[in-house]
Amino acid sequence: MNQLPIKPTPEQALAWYHDVVAAEGRLPNRILEKSALYQRLLDGKKPLIASPPLVYSYPWYSIVENDQPQDIDQPFTCAEGLYVEADGVDRVLISQSLWEVVSRDVEESLTVTWPGWRELGFVWRAWRELQPAAAAKAYLISHHDPALGRITTLAQLDAEARFQAVQWRGEYAIAREWRLGLTDEASAVDALYAFHGHRDGAQRERFLKRAIRQKLQHLGEIFDARLRAFMPDAISDEELEERVVQERTMLLGENWRVLDGQLFFDGWRLQRIAPAGLTASHYRELPPLAEVVNG
Repeated sequence: MNQLPIKPTPEQALAWYHDVVAAEGRLPNRILEKSALYQRLLDGKKPLIASPPLVYSYPWYSIVENDQPQDIDQPFTCAEGLYVEADGVDRVLISQSLWEVVSRDVEESLTVTWPGWRELGFVWRAWRELQPAAAAKAYLISHHDPALGRITTLAQLDAEARFQAVQWRGEYAIAREWRLGLTDEASAVDALYAFHGHRDGAQRERFLKRAIRQKLQHLGEIFDARLRAFMPDAISDEELEERVVQERTMLLGENWRVLDGQLFFDGWRLQRIAPAGLTASHYRELPPLAEVVNG
């Protein structure tokens, strides 16, 4: 339905692009490669009857044409009061764009629409949903076992937290030797670089070592602070266990939950609920190519 009769040449797509932009009363994008509309025409797809909603300032065609749930990359929470009242219209921020609120069902579900599409009967539902880690768009990377790819269980989360804590103690031990004068700064940087198993080209190695030198300085400041507080200069096993708990908390953040030993992502989804499907009337009619190209 959204396919053009032919796949246009770049010249033909550009002609149609200028025609559509003029009809919508907009200025053309000076950098065509960044124009979603031009790329759409070039791919042989019809333009929508109205400009699509925006996702992070970029045209969101799929949220109009696709009736499947789509993850909202930056989840919002109704309870946090992210509603914006303007011109008497109730609005909510979704992926950095303001949507009009049609109704608020419950605290964690609402229906919304987009200017220009409400008049066409388009409504979307946004809701909060716990998604299994194995299927969620967001994921936690498994460093303790790269073969896993993503972390999906509590046992894997705990293993990752312990791995990160042990890594932290190992990094600190290198900084401790440097601060105790047992090695120089350059050797400590090399030791930290090797500790993480980096095997990079010369240019990337220089870039990474600049970052590693900053980390070394930070770890050295931790060493100095421990001495000022009359604490042992080495990390104890008890402190390591405390660090494991901290790492676990940091991994979970605000959006991950553990239920019955499984990991879930607590996020938001958005789905078109009306109309049931698109018709030809939801796409803009284009003038014949000869008419556009020849002016």
